[in-house]
Amino acid sequence: MVTDTVIEMDEMQALLAGARERGFVSAASLRAAIEETELSGEQARDLFSHLEEHAVEIVDSDDANAELQASPQAPAASTATACGL
Repeated sequence: MVTDTVIEMDEMQALLAGARERGFVSAASLRAAIEETELSGEQARDLFSHLEEHAVEIVDSDDANAELQASPQAPAASTATACGL
């Protein structure tokens, strides 16, 4: 399964672990990780599915900073389109 390959990539481990712990990931961090690992379109879709399955929201960087200061457990609503994909 492609999702297993994506979530098992060393480059994605820290990003995914932090995202699951906080409940959100910044769009900028996600975009950078996708570009760095050169994910295919299918792999990126699988990554977004994984995030959705684990209730991880994608937030703008400014939203992420505000959320961390206010409450690290309350993510702001956003969509995968925030990543420009």
